[in-house]
Amino acid sequence: MVIAIHTTDWSIAHLTDAAVPFFFIVSGFLLFRKFSGKKEEDLQTIIAWTWKVFKLYAVWSIVYLPFAVYGFHLDGLGFFHAIKIYLRNFLLVGENYLSWPLWYLLGLVWCGLVIYILRKINVPVWGMFLLGLFLYVAASVFSLDEVDTYKKLFKTTNNGLFLGLLYVTTGAIAAERYGEFVISSYNNSLVFGFFAVAFFVGLQFSDYFLWPFALALFMFCLDWPFSFPSSSLAPKLGLMSKTIYLVHMLFAGLLIIVLGDKLSPVFLFAIVSLLSLITAYFSLPKSIR
Repeated sequence: MVIAIHTTDWSIAHLTDAAVPFFFIVSGFLLFRKFSGKKEEDLQTIIAWTWKVFKLYAVWSIVYLPFAVYGFHLDGLGFFHAIKIYLRNFLLVGENYLSWPLWYLLGLVWCGLVIYILRKINVPVWGMFLLGLFLYVAASVFSLDEVDTYKKLFKTTNNGLFLGLLYVTTGAIAAERYGEFVISSYNNSLVFGFFAVAFFVGLQFSDYFLWPFALALFMFCLDWPFSFPSSSLAPKLGLMSKTIYLVHMLFAGLLIIVLGDKLSPVFLFAIVSLLSLITAYFSLPKSIR
């Protein structure tokens, strides 16, 4: 779905738009499942998690730096102006030319910092969620994307504050109330499936349905009665999916720069998916490949 977002003009009726919100929810779920309930231990967990994500973001920002330079060249920016824009984007936006997947990582970093502060002052998870919901709605109601002052600083509300925090704290609530979210029954999965369909239909009329649609998708997956045929398969798929997410725009960017309009969206999607999958497999440690 993410590769489709970046290589095609398919919206598939907004279906692909749910991919990154789904990732945010999963990230929040996995982070809060690590919590012990002891404040100081939880704060250390948040710091370690945020720092790990930031290092990943910083390394891949360097990997994608040539694309950023090429983009500044296309825009005709001078050296110092380009540096200023790059630093702004690195700290507050999370993306430059053809490095669009990285904004999710920066979004997680900002979410981690906000959650650390809120946990420090003893704000409960529901309070964090309500703050995220308020920011999510406020960004749309006040049309921040169209406010010049805001645009100069943050460029977009597609970031950890105005979008990510809602989804991450949604995952956090799922983690804290895990037993109530999962009943492990076929009927429950059907209910979540019907909810997903309903939200999917509603999404055609308003982007506000993206949040409940992504949540319904997450809850359906959480309750899916599936087990891996071997204990080694899960970590393989985890590493491969991370690699695919990080490398796919490298292939897409090179193809777009070299071939431009000569590529059809279907071919671009297919070749980028294949190259990313091959790279992900051969980047696995030989011990688990």
